[in-house]
Amino acid sequence: MARNLIIVRPGAASLHQCWVDRGHDRSFDLLLCPYGATSFVSEPEHGIYLGATHAGLKWAGLKALLHEWQGWRDYEYIALVDDDILASQANWIRFFALCAKVKARLAQPALTQDSYFSHVITLQNKSYILRETTYVECMMPCFHRDALADLLPTLAESPSGSGWGLEHLWAKRLGYKDIWIMDAVAMRHTRPVGGAYQARKAEFTEEYRNIVRNHDAPALMRSLSGYMQKGQKVEKVDGDNPDFLRLYLSGYWDLARDNSTRFWRILKAQIEKG
Repeated sequence: MARNLIIVRPGAASLHQCWVDRGHDRSFDLLLCPYGATSFVSEPEHGIYLGATHAGLKWAGLKALLHEWQGWRDYEYIALVDDDILASQANWIRFFALCAKVKARLAQPALTQDSYFSHVITLQNKSYILRETTYVECMMPCFHRDALADLLPTLAESPSGSGWGLEHLWAKRLGYKDIWIMDAVAMRHTRPVGGAYQARKAEFTEEYRNIVRNHDAPALMRSLSGYMQKGQKVEKVDGDNPDFLRLYLSGYWDLARDNSTRFWRILKAQIEKG
């Protein structure tokens, strides 16, 4: 059995096949949890397994799977990934290695700067290899098994299964510690954000507001520290330290230099205390 696990809820256009190179060893298994009737098959010889089929949105199905199947507890890290992420097996191997190196409790790969995205903080910052943050998006969060066990009850806070707002609750429950975005491992999000959810946007927004309000879990999206591209020394500094802020903004310069609104959004998120 591999050390790590990726769980994906694949649809007809799922990209999970590109995550696996059947000709080479890897540090993770892949578990499929389809939305409905499926042509996907189990390939145990390649570390690909077909789990139960669950109807409903992503997080409703994952909640059911993680409660009824306890095999995830045998892995060190468990990533719960959308099926529209373009990545390679090598990307995932390096990502899991970085998680172990920094003893992350919650993490995600960065998104390439040409990805569809909701929040700039999730995009690759070119000044850093990885950043300790106050936020990981529910698009592809990766949990240490102990953190997932502690946070599993929070999935009940999203009865629709959209997951909106859970990220802020997770960060609050973890005390905003040991949460990482891995800039050295950028993956591309290939579809517009929230496109399939527009018809129920009001419902999901209300769930989000309830989570934030009921648990005093504000929408904090700050980068707190980072490993720099040059050298292995970690720069453990406050997010509003001038040197950190200069490097942080320069890492997003290609995105922000011709867009004053985006530049201000990046800066504002970093300097606000929440």
